Order: sequence, then C-alpha cells, then structure tokens
Amino acid sequence: VFRIAAKPPVKNTGDTGHAAWFEYLNSKFQKCTPVNLRNEAPSHNGSSRCFQSQVNGNKKIAIIGDSHAEDLFLGLAEALPGVNIVYYIGGPLPSINKKEYENIYKFVVNDPEITTVIISAYWSQRLENMPKDSNLEKELDKTVKALTTARKRVYIVDDIPDFSFDPQKCKYSKMFSQHTCSKDKNLFMAKRSTYYWALETIEKNNPTVTILHLWQYFCSENTCDMAKDGILFYRDNNHLNINGSQYVGKKIIDDNPLLAQ
Repeated sequence: VFRIAAKPPVKNTGDTGHAAWFEYLNSKFQKCTPVNLRNEAPSHNGSSRCFQSQVNGNKKIAIIGDSHAEDLFLGLAEALPGVNIVYYIGGPLPSINKKEYENIYKFVVNDPEITTVIISAYWSQRLENMPKDSNLEKELDKTVKALTTARKRVYIVDDIPDFSFDPQKCKYSKMFSQHTCSKDKNLFMAKRSTYYWALETIEKNNPTVTILHLWQYFCSENTCDMAKDGILFYRDNNHLNINGSQYVGKKIIDDNPLLAQ
C-alpha cells in the first residue's frame, strides 16, 4: 500500500506567493487618489496596485518607488493608523526624470498636505536601467531637490536583503534538509556597496533627507535571514510578505519617531 506523502510540517509561518498579499491590500485598504494616478499604476489581476490607508482625509505620507516601495505600505499603514499614507509605484528607477513617475512627482510636489516622502527601490536591479550619462546619485539628487524645495521631509530606503532561494524552502521543515533560511551577510554587503554610496552622498548633502536602514532588521553578525523566531518574512526571494511588512513597519516607526508626528 502506497501512502500519499504528507505535507512537511511548517517550520516558519507566513504567506508565500502573491495571492495572500494582494488579497490583504484589497480587503484592508482604499484605492488611491487621485484617479489618474490610480489608472496609471501597475495592476495585479486587473486591480490597480495603488492604495491609501484612509478613505477620507489629507494624505500625509507618500511612498514612491517600485514593488519594494509597495512592500512597505502595509506595515507602515498599520503602525500609523491615525495617518493617511499612500503609495505610488512604477517599474523603473523612481527618478523624477523617468516618464512613469512624472505625474506621481508632479502631484506629490504640489500637494502641501503631503509632508513626508519615502523613496524605495530594488536598487541593485535598478542600476541596470540607468541613463548612459547619469548615475544613481545624479538621478536621486534631482528627485530629492524637487521634494525638499517643496518642503517635504524625505526618507530614502536602504534596501532589504534578497535571497537565492524560494521562501517555500524556508517555510517547511524537510527531513534531512540542511536549509537554514539564511545567506552570507558578506554577499549582501557586496551587492549593497554598488548603490549605497549614492544614498549616503544624498543624505550627506541634504539636511532633510534620512536613510532608513532596513537590512539591519534582517541581518546579524554573519548572516541575513528570511525568517526569525518561527516567523517567515518573505513571499518570494526579494519581496516581504504580510508578516515582513508588519515587522518592518513597526521597526521603522520605533527607530524614526519623526515619521509618526
């Protein structure tokens, strides 16, 4: 008699894949305004990937960037329930020079109620589509100057670690598996060095710009980890899941109380 192999026991709890993530956004939050930005946003299963945390009230914090910016919204919105937070995402580098972000920055710069802007991206990937006569520092400098001139406080996100394996390998406990849910921290730091110099220069040259160091919430002395204390933080190899966004949202507010004001 053949037995059907049982599903391996869960080692770290958390959603994987994208279904639960987008279901959560659609059930808990409001579609973003203005409508023209909602219509220009990327979509998932025909639904716009552009949300805000409150249906009414002025938007105070805008998160701008690629899908790594989207990862932050859920956790920050729940960590700051009294603040209306919105996110606007595009595909490429979140630079004011990029056509996909033109209307986003125009709206945010001209809305006096938006006092704080968080810029986030998968920087190591975005370096690949840099204009030939430019670099990350130049692209960010022009973007940040437009925001700070409009009296916005700007936060630039130092990205989370990415991994070479799927979180399914980390979620389930497989007999004889030596999988540790970790990567060598040196590998991450080497990749980070390709873009961090630009973020650091921007922060140094602009007194109202602050870097949010997210990697420190995932990395210890020698490793960067996809899970901690039985909780899985990633839904694929480079995007946070619901747990991960909630974890990071709390950490950001704890470490940056100005954001809550």
